[in-house]
Amino acid sequence: MKTYIAQAAKAFYAALIAALSGLVTVLVGGVGIADLSSGQWATIALAALIAFGGVFGLTNRPPSA
Repeated sequence: MKTYIAQAAKAFYAALIAALSGLVTVLVGGVGIADLSSGQWATIALAALIAFGGVFGLTNRPPSA
């Protein structure tokens, strides 16, 4: 159980870093959070999801029957 919690914590940390990195990338100059488009938010969310899945160890396999 302790390993599962540690793995989940690392995955959430990776997702947070990915999301914050995406925000830092688009928030330059006079651009504020209200100025972000839906596509930019979707890209940030997708990067966070991919980082979470990569660290947490999600596999790409068919469900067992």
